[in-house]
Amino acid sequence: LTSPDEAKIALAKVNLELLSMYKEEFNDAAPGTVIGQVPEAGTTVFAYTSVRITISKGAEPPPVVMVTVPNFWNAYADDVVLRGAGMGLVVVKEDGGYSNDVAAGYVMGQHTAPDTQVEQGSTVVIVVSRGPAPVSVPTPPPVSTPPVNIPPENNNNQEQG
Repeated sequence: LTSPDEAKIALAKVNLELLSMYKEEFNDAAPGTVIGQVPEAGTTVFAYTSVRITISKGAEPPPVVMVTVPNFWNAYADDVVLRGAGMGLVVVKEDGGYSNDVAAGYVMGQHTAPDTQVEQGSTVVIVVSRGPAPVSVPTPPPVSTPPVNIPPENNNNQEQG
């Protein structure tokens, strides 16, 4: 038998009744599956004897592991992604725009405050700087230079001999 309803029907067919159901905390059987009974199967009993069955709750859920979110401020964003993954965090980068205070590719903020306890597997968003805003230098207008007149070579200084 696999379910409480099937157990109840099977017991009624042989003039037995279901007295109670117990749910066993954790085991490897699928949740809701009958995993035991009292009296045991094959035992001779009087008609209308009450039977208790034990139902599985399924496997034990994994323990919740908490981690402390570090202060990622001013750390290189690619390193933060790797460090976060090593801690069991999912780190997502968000564009933070330009900053004169934080170099391009470095963290200028984060959406989960440092020292916050979160479950392993949580997402932490970091804000990544583009560095200083580009400065546009205007192109100076062309300068026109007036032509320079060079006088012809003066031959008055030739040696006489």
